[in-house]
Amino acid sequence: MAYYNYQRFQIREWVEFDSKGRAPCPCCSKGHSDKTLSLVSNSEYGYKCFRGCTPAEIREALGAPPPGQGLGGGFPKHLELPEKKNSPPTDYTVAQDGVEYMVGRLIHENSQDAQQARDWLCSRGIDKADITRLNLGLGRRVIIANENQPHQKEIYGAICIFIPIPHRPGRYYVKKRVAPWLRDQERPDYLGKWSQFGVPATVWFTHLPPDASETWFCEGEWDAIRLAQLARQQPDKIAIACSTAGCGSVPKPEELERLPGEVTIFYDRNDEPKADGTRPGDEGAKKLALALAGRGRIAQVPMPDKCSLKGWDVSNAIDAGYSWSDFKHCAAAASLMQEEEMFLGQGEPAENVPASSDADGNADSGKNVNHPSFTPLNAEQLLQEIDALIAQDLPQSQISALIPALAHRCAYSERSIWKIYEHRLAEIEIEEERTFTAAMIDALLQAKEVSIDLHSVLPSALAEPLLRYANWLAVRKEAVLLTLLTTVSALHHAQTTSWLNRDWGFSVKPNLYTAIVAPPSQKKSPIVRTIARQPLKVLEKKARREWIEQWRDYKETEQLYESLSKEERREQFPERLPPAPPDRRKVFSFTKNTSEGLRNQVEAYPNQGLLAIPDELAGLFKSANAYRGGRGSDEEDLLSYYDGIGETVLRADGLAGDFDNLLLSLLGTIQPGVLQNFLSDCQDINGRWARFMFVNQPLTPSVMKADGGNFDLTPMLADLYEKVNKLPAMEYMPTLEAFQYYCGVYNELERRRVADPNSAMSAVWGKTEGRIGKIATNLHVIHELIAGRIPGQLIPKARYVEATQIAMFSIQQVFSLYSELGESDALAAHLAKVINLSQKRKGLISARDVQLGYDKKSRPRPNEVRSWFRELEAMGFGVTQGEGRSLKFNYQVVGVVGEVPTNSPTAESIDLSSFKPNVEFVGESGVFWQKAVSRPTSINGGNLEQRGNLVVGEDSTNAPTTPTNSTNGGNLEQRGNLVVGEDSTNAPTTPTNSTNGGNLEQRGNLVVGEDSTNAPTTPTNSTNGGNLDKRGNLVVGEDSTNAPTTPKDTSP
Repeated sequence: MAYYNYQRFQIREWVEFDSKGRAPCPCCSKGHSDKTLSLVSNSEYGYKCFRGCTPAEIREALGAPPPGQGLGGGFPKHLELPEKKNSPPTDYTVAQDGVEYMVGRLIHENSQDAQQARDWLCSRGIDKADITRLNLGLGRRVIIANENQPHQKEIYGAICIFIPIPHRPGRYYVKKRVAPWLRDQERPDYLGKWSQFGVPATVWFTHLPPDASETWFCEGEWDAIRLAQLARQQPDKIAIACSTAGCGSVPKPEELERLPGEVTIFYDRNDEPKADGTRPGDEGAKKLALALAGRGRIAQVPMPDKCSLKGWDVSNAIDAGYSWSDFKHCAAAASLMQEEEMFLGQGEPAENVPASSDADGNADSGKNVNHPSFTPLNAEQLLQEIDALIAQDLPQSQISALIPALAHRCAYSERSIWKIYEHRLAEIEIEEERTFTAAMIDALLQAKEVSIDLHSVLPSALAEPLLRYANWLAVRKEAVLLTLLTTVSALHHAQTTSWLNRDWGFSVKPNLYTAIVAPPSQKKSPIVRTIARQPLKVLEKKARREWIEQWRDYKETEQLYESLSKEERREQFPERLPPAPPDRRKVFSFTKNTSEGLRNQVEAYPNQGLLAIPDELAGLFKSANAYRGGRGSDEEDLLSYYDGIGETVLRADGLAGDFDNLLLSLLGTIQPGVLQNFLSDCQDINGRWARFMFVNQPLTPSVMKADGGNFDLTPMLADLYEKVNKLPAMEYMPTLEAFQYYCGVYNELERRRVADPNSAMSAVWGKTEGRIGKIATNLHVIHELIAGRIPGQLIPKARYVEATQIAMFSIQQVFSLYSELGESDALAAHLAKVINLSQKRKGLISARDVQLGYDKKSRPRPNEVRSWFRELEAMGFGVTQGEGRSLKFNYQVVGVVGEVPTNSPTAESIDLSSFKPNVEFVGESGVFWQKAVSRPTSINGGNLEQRGNLVVGEDSTNAPTTPTNSTNGGNLEQRGNLVVGEDSTNAPTTPTNSTNGGNLEQRGNLVVGEDSTNAPTTPTNSTNGGNLDKRGNLVVGEDSTNAPTTPKDTSP
């Protein structure tokens, strides 16, 4: 008779627990009288067997319904329990062939579990011979983690110990050590370390000579295996054995009778005391000795004095270097255990009573054993061992096997060793990457600081008012420049093309895609409104009036045509009635669209370019295919329009679009946090963002003044835009000089595209090749129209140089955004953020200051921020102040100007080509020359740097500190090995000659060269008032004029 009308299974209704909530497990004790209190009830419904029995197995042993079947309610004690079935108990034993199979798996299998099991056994000193001799195998442990979902199982590898059953020849008990290679943080709470279903407390021999006269008894299987290794090398007839139940249980008398002769017990020492002050190892040894009825002698495992390791066992002693003779000495000093001694010293640590003492408690000095000295590893030695382990770069399975052995040699647990190992590994990786990280920080800082002089790329008549507007609104002038270029790019005739290489068929359309990245309320919209929308509205109004007039004229013509007779129509309208104007007016820009709407507009005005100005770029891409249930190709179409090629679209009802050209430019804004969601994987698989020119508008305040003035850019820009829109279809191409220059640019971009390991940056390098042609075309048109000329077909070299400068600026912006947003977890991005904050604060910052710059989800911990402070100081990017939790950081130049910090990268020490986009061109070859980041290095080992008109550098020799004077009124000063000076004149540029046949070269305002002799270090003067300095064989200086960059010849 059964009652299943309760909702939850209650273990306390089935099992009687003691006052501490413990009881024998019904599954473990099934078939024998094992009363070990391994079952614990930790709540009204929760329970756990610490020997590894699952809830399903416990319920089966009780005869209760299995988990997930029926209501599974607990049965009140006054109700009748269900009758147990008379089915035979489950047989958990294994036959001989099963043992051989699992032993073979452990020895020969190449699975991950097998390899980890062998490595773990090897770390415990157990070799292949032991595996074969003792029948150790590889099995598995199946776990049902959730009793309400019994069909969802987890499988773990396990090392099997097969214990022969004396009364059942050919059958073996199976005791499993479950996945010992798993670290604590990898092991689920419900996964026990051991599993031994149906295994009673049994004696297991690891060494049993035929004529053994005595037995040494260990607490655990691994200790018995290790001690047996020593025993097999000795002539002594001593059996080595252990119990399968550990120190908490004692085998039955019939099992103990199998032990030959006197039994010396080597149980663990120095265990953690229990609540009553007793130690498990000591108490277990006493119980076993009493059960042996006069045959049991308790020995002390050899252990060094003042040992702090808890649970010191036989394996620890052997690992520490104790030999067989040491164990024999301890066995000789072992004492018999009498029944009255069981309670001696109870409630006190066992170490308070000597192992060999007389009835009065006096130590028997004759039985004291002086063991070899062994001192556990101290903290410094442990770190050295961990460093050596990391240096070997071993597979994870071998490391998992060696960590436990390392834990045995010191006073730390395995879990603590793993934590120390992981922290040290992270520190070493940071130290090894310090050079790379420092170079990344340099590149990030320079990418943020890079700037374009509008006067160098635009006519002064246009550059000056744009600069005034940018300063007035406190926005980046580059954002204004790119907005201007993008707006102009949409106003060309749709058939306009710019050839870059006719032989290759390499041409581009002039349209551009631009994105302004800025936080909310950072003047993104005013820039777009002032530079693009308002001037284009002027053109829109004119186009609307023209369209209305066209329709009015057409209606009048149509009425006249309808009023005429056939003869009059043939006479006045020989070509019949003219076609009607388009059913829609001409537009120059739009904010929202569908693909069909865009195609219809292009078909109505096939020669008119279009500028898309969405409120947010994110909304443009998110709304793609919104009207097609996500099954369309709106986004792909938008990206394909970047190339300006038309399309032919077929639908079931015919052509939906058929045009040869589509000139579409895209100008939008986006917030950094939103962009981060798009850049999270840093892959840019479809090249969406590689098509864009980016400009990052930082968070800066604008200043409003009562007398700030007023000016309007609309008339000037509207006039320029209208002129561009009236240009006919053109085929532009570079001049021969410009083409030679572009070839050098293209080759370098190709090299970087192939070499860059970042796929997203590789796409950026590739798209820049064509983007330079697009920008050069728009700059050419702007320059010519502002000068009052009609743009010619040939584009001069100067426009390509300017276009390359703008394209390189955009690449630096992309690099900065990818590093900070796409790789937000990278250390360099965090460190650069710290530096930027310190620069803004202009002083010391705390960990809390840095934390406030992150959202709650990604906010770093204070100790992590302080580790960044120390790392920046180690790299030479600043100094720290204070200690511990009061540590603060200040970004500043460390040391004398021009010195290279010890850990700072230089152009010679690291190749920055894979991630450093700040480049410029030297000479006619068009070859990239990487700007020295913030710590350039001279070719003779000195460190040089030019800042404006200031030349700073470090001579690599140890010349005496003496003043150095220039001949043109400039000031030079030598500080130790450092020479610093400023050219005070702007004399005309003339060739600079050396006096001994050396080679000098002028690059911009900088004259560099090498003197061919080893003359003493003396100042070298230029002939134009510039300032030259000779350092060893190197002559360095600054020419004070802005002459064209040409090579300088040397005189004999």
